[in-house]
Formats: sequence, structure tokens, C-alpha cells
Amino acid sequence: MTSAPVLSLVLVFGEILAQAVCTRFGLTVGAAMAPLVRVLLLLFFPISYPVSKVDLAQFGMDLRNQILPLLAVFEARTSSV
Repeated sequence: MTSAPVLSLVLVFGEILAQAVCTRFGLTVGAAMAPLVRVLLLLFFPISYPVSKVDLAQFGMDLRNQILPLLAVFEARTSSV
């Protein structure tokens, strides 16, 4: 029963309000958050890099060889727009 108010708050503040603000001031919000994102990237790099190496060792190059052509298709579509 206590999860309903929490869920409602997350919905309002995490989805509806954020979308309303970012729709109107998306570039401003993005520019303001860029330094925070860079700090978070540096902060989590020591965790994410070894995890990526373990994933690569576990799943092998096969998964990587499947993803790279998809990225090339996406890049071709976005560069032509």
C-alpha cells in the first residue's frame, strides 16, 4: 500500500514534470547537465570498464560483430537527415 504514493511521486517528478521542462528548455537543460554527466562518467569508469571487459570475454566477439553493423546503419540514417 505504501508503494502507490511513491510510484505517483516518481511518475509526476520523474516523467511528467521532466518531460514538460525538457520539451520547452531541452537545450538549456542538456547544457546545464553536461558537466554533471562528465563527472558521472569519470566516477563510474572504474566500475563500467572492467564490467565491459568481462561481458566481452563472456559473450565474445560474436555479439560485438552483430552490433557494429547495426551501429553503422544507425549512423548512416542519422547523417543523411
